[in-house]
Amino acid sequence: MIPFFAGYAMVFWFFAAKWRRRWLVLVPLVGAAVGLVLVNIGHWYLSEWSGGTIHLPVLRAVMYPYTAFVVVVAVYIAALPRRDERRLPGSCGGCGYSLDGLELDDPELCCPECGVAYVAPVSAWGGTDPAIRRRQLARWGGPIATAPRDATGRPIAE
Repeated sequence: MIPFFAGYAMVFWFFAAKWRRRWLVLVPLVGAAVGLVLVNIGHWYLSEWSGGTIHLPVLRAVMYPYTAFVVVVAVYIAALPRRDERRLPGSCGGCGYSLDGLELDDPELCCPECGVAYVAPVSAWGGTDPAIRRRQLARWGGPIATAPRDATGRPIAE
């Protein structure tokens, strides 16, 4: 019986993690809550239906905290940030390695840690405009390109 309870929680926690920060996460959250509430209601009425011969107060005392635990942990997992939300500006899209000190305007830039090609972030205010990217990176604590630049934003060769 114990593997059923652990497996029930693990299934809903798995899908809460898989679909976290999306509307689809409501399916495992509501599913876990409704399923456990129905089991609790079934236990409540079991003693009435059996004429009092089956009385499970201990099982009810265990099921109420278990229901709260499964639902609270599923809500916590669903609220965790997705992997792509944790990326800081100026970090590798594959492994999250900080690319501080590297020239982010280089079209052939690859991550020295994992080898994934660096893709410049697209800004809603100016596409991949280097001047806007530098301001955004400076604002959010990312690397700041300090090389002298011309009017188009390209580095000036010294």
